Amino acid sequence: MKKLKIWSLMLIMITIVSCNNSEKQFDEGLAKGYVMMAKTMYGNALIFDEFANSWRQAIFDNKTPSGKYCTDFNEALREVKDSLDAYDIRKETKVFNDSLLLIASELNPPPSERKDCYDDFVEIVSNVSTLTRNVIEPNGSLNDYRDKNKELFDIIAKEVDQFRIKYGKILPKKDEEI
Repeated sequence: MKKLKIWSLMLIMITIVSCNNSEKQFDEGLAKGYVMMAKTMYGNALIFDEFANSWRQAIFDNKTPSGKYCTDFNEALREVKDSLDAYDIRKETKVFNDSLLLIASELNPPPSERKDCYDDFVEIVSNVSTLTRNVIEPNGSLNDYRDKNKELFDIIAKEVDQFRIKYGKILPKKDEEI
């Protein structure tokens, strides 16, 4: 009988320790994902601004970003793509986005105590991934491109604010490095 109690106690202790490790590992992975999301969003914002401004300038001023006269906004967009690709900005943003998706999938299944947190995180990651695809390869009209992506930026900003309010204790501080 004593051996059964000892084994039961050991099993309970192992379960508690493994649950704590699972939560800790999840929190660390979430923090890395959060930082990767910030990097992806920075790249998205940079790319979006470059395309939208160049597109507008080509339509209204008939100029490419380098100041050359153009009659077709596709010339301006091609110049922006070449410029962004020269610095690997589009490629790095895609890599950040792919890493973010990988981190989100590695966090699944989350510990039961973090299920809601994981679901909220996946919602944000899904929107960030959609934004990344939209921003990197512009199509449609300037207004559609601008409006569609601006709406996604606003949705993501709102979701991130809500996420920080709900789960801020497990996220890295602004000045912390992961």
